Amino acid sequence: MKKLSILVLTAVLATLGTGQAREVIHKGDVVVVPLRGEISPSLLMFLRRAEKVAESSGASAIIFEMNTYGGRLDSAEEITSALNRATIPTYTFINSNAGSAGSLIALATQHIYMAPVSAIGAAAPVLPTGEDLPLTQRRDEKRTQSRRRRSVHEQR
Repeated sequence: MKKLSILVLTAVLATLGTGQAREVIHKGDVVVVPLRGEISPSLLMFLRRAEKVAESSGASAIIFEMNTYGGRLDSAEEITSALNRATIPTYTFINSNAGSAGSLIALATQHIYMAPVSAIGAAAPVLPTGEDLPLTQRRDEKRTQSRRRRSVHEQR
């Protein structure tokens, strides 16, 4: 069954490059949403809108096709919260990278699939300047993130 799911997912993603985006989503469709670039407030708004349209149109599932090196933790946390409330099955297909904040989002979906030469990265908070957090703050943040991830998996 798992191999069949992977084959179906691969077939769906293979048709992405050849088809055009549709304005209308029909009941039962699988919606593929690109998640590329930096995780930011604008991406959060885009993903919220895509999830809402997919659910209200009766889509059977939503696949996030991911290629990101990460971005803002606050945006990733809000995306994670939105995914936890999804009423349809959620999938992440890591096409290339799911770094840092992207890995948090991938973990919030119900299923994760990865292309053969893809990577899911560590998620460590840093200061806006790119420097490491002070040791005490870093420990506290890691504990908080661990609790959130456990909470997501316990709810399933």
